[in-house]
Formats: sequence, C-alpha cells, structure tokens
Amino acid sequence: MEDDDENLSEAKSPLMIVIWVITVVGLIAFAIYENSKYQVARKSKHYTIGKIYNIATSSDAGWFVSYKYTVKNINYQSPDPMPVKTGGEWIYNPKVGERYYVKFLEDDPYYAVICLDRQVPDSIKEAPREGWVGDLPCSDN
Repeated sequence: MEDDDENLSEAKSPLMIVIWVITVVGLIAFAIYENSKYQVARKSKHYTIGKIYNIATSSDAGWFVSYKYTVKNINYQSPDPMPVKTGGEWIYNPKVGERYYVKFLEDDPYYAVICLDRQVPDSIKEAPREGWVGDLPCSDN
C-alpha cells in the first residue's frame, strides 16, 4: 500500500510543477498584455475629460491620483492610480476635483491614461459624448 502512495506522490509532483509554470507564465503574459493596452492608450488620438477624485500615499512608492471619466455615457475610473510624487520630488501637483485630459482607446475606453501635464481650462465645461479626436501632446506620466 505504501508503494502505491509513493508512486501517486511521485506522479503528482511533475504535474504540480507543470500547473505552477503554466499559471506563472499565464499571469506574466496577462500583465504584458494589459501594459501594452495602456501603452497604446498613451498614443491614442481619442481623449476626454477626467476628474481627480482621490490622492493617496504609499509609504514606499510615493503619491498617487485616482480619476474618473466618461465616454459614450459610460462612467469609468482609473484602474491603477497614477504616480505624482516619487521620493521627495513632485512630478505634478494635482488636487482633488481638478480636471485633466484623459487619453483612451477608442474600441475599449477602459484603457486610459490621464495627462497630468494638461489641465482642462475652465472655459471647457464638458467633453463631447464620444470625446475628442486629434493630437493631444501628453507627457509620459
């Protein structure tokens, strides 16, 4: 009976390693895919208005902003907070409630980046339903 348990244990070990490797590779591939979507959004010609709703700090990583925006009457919010301060250096100095341009993917507006160097002037009250299309210089925040 012990031999059967030993053989079963030996058979499980390679299977567990294969499952673990597939899981890790899958997670890495997904992270690369997600990051590539945000890189494409940075170069997008579609943009709208985003409003900062939270500024938070992380003891080891600095300060971050979270923002909301609307495209085609659908509300979105930033999936990941954007860094605004690293170490002792302020990259930007946004405040809760301020509005900035947000670039997004036309076919999937969930993927977006806020242009913290491009605050929306008070003269612009709202964005068109589908946003604007055109060149919008935006720093690599």
